[in-house]
Amino acid sequence: MFSGYLTEMLQERGYKPIGDIVRDVLKDLDLEKRLDESRIFEKWDDIVGKEISKHAFPDKVYKNVLYIKVESSAWMAELNTFFKAKLMSSLKKHTGLKKIRDIKFRIADLGTEKDGR
Repeated sequence: MFSGYLTEMLQERGYKPIGDIVRDVLKDLDLEKRLDESRIFEKWDDIVGKEISKHAFPDKVYKNVLYIKVESSAWMAELNTFFKAKLMSSLKKHTGLKKIRDIKFRIADLGTEKDGR
């Protein structure tokens, strides 16, 4: 009861809760978007499954496009042809991100690339 009164009194005087201030700062610095996008990397195995994660991994998000590195042209063709729509759906389900509008694949040497991620 006391904390509600105190919060109300502080807000009447123009003070904001610390959570609101942090959220505003993150938004102003465009870090909120990057923090949201980091969930793709954290939850990659859940998004694509263990088998696909052995052959592909996220590289970056640029202009609302997710770039994924894959180990071969065969994997690139398979993911692009048969799994792209499912990946988009799974991405939204596991991360809550709705701003990713497309997925692009590119071939990379995952043996050395994955070690650095």
